[in-house]
Amino acid sequence: MAASIARKVLRLLVFLLGLTFLSFCLLKLVPGDPVRGILRVDEMAATQDQMGGIRKELGLDLPLYRQYGIWLSQLLKLDLGSSYLSGRPVAAEFAEKLPNTLALAAGSLLVMLLVSLPLGALAARHRNRWPDRMSRYMSAAVSSMPSFWLGLLLIDLFAVRLQLLPPMGSEGIASLILPSATLGLSMAALYVGLIRSSLIESGSQEFILSARARGIHPFRIFVRHQLRHSLVPLLTLLGESLASLLGGTVVIETLFNYPGIGKWIVDAVSARDYPVIMGYVLFAALFILLVNRSTEAACRLANPELARKELRHS
Repeated sequence: MAASIARKVLRLLVFLLGLTFLSFCLLKLVPGDPVRGILRVDEMAATQDQMGGIRKELGLDLPLYRQYGIWLSQLLKLDLGSSYLSGRPVAAEFAEKLPNTLALAAGSLLVMLLVSLPLGALAARHRNRWPDRMSRYMSAAVSSMPSFWLGLLLIDLFAVRLQLLPPMGSEGIASLILPSATLGLSMAALYVGLIRSSLIESGSQEFILSARARGIHPFRIFVRHQLRHSLVPLLTLLGESLASLLGGTVVIETLFNYPGIGKWIVDAVSARDYPVIMGYVLFAALFILLVNRSTEAACRLANPELARKELRHS
């Protein structure tokens, strides 16, 4: 057991080392100079001596391997460095932005569940009838629409025409509704079809037919048997959605000018703020690994037979 854990930890460290080194090298290949952003060269004049002094102060004049070594040594001390633009620690800025992104992610998942579960269940119950066809048409229309275009349509309708919601910014819960709806509806289009097919498949199982024959209430059959039997594919897709949610929040937070991690990293990339970008890369890698492991554990809990099969093959 201890040897297995040690191997997994070693693989994780090697993966993170390779990922951060590759990301660090690719950042240096991107055109642009962070010193120009720090001095705001486009707005005011700056001498070559000033630019050279700041470049030396930040260690940007050192060879690439030494720059990476300095960053890695700071990381081993749990220090992600400081932002070139604000001068604040990256960890402090990250902790400030993270709650906003988590609130957006939670709102998006809530919208997705409120839309996809009823539509998927309705489509499965009325298979090949008009509710089924209507839900499939709606899902196809939304899934073929880019998320930023859907967001623009929602802004035009609810913020410009009806003036019910703020179009952007962070003005409390009201500002979460449009970005959450945009992300949630984009994800719901995938889940409606999966829920429909999973419920139809589980509905033909012998234990479901036997429960119906015994006269058990349909709602109880749905909640305690059909839905539980369909959890494994749903949890797998949910894990993939959580992992891809980071990329989705980048687009949506930029569109709605929402002060979360997504907009923060877009601004950092534009300014070549290397410490912020590297901090985000490290966070994204750890987040995706955590989501994958959590999804595997949740699937084993939802389907104990799956866990027993994995134990026999290990």
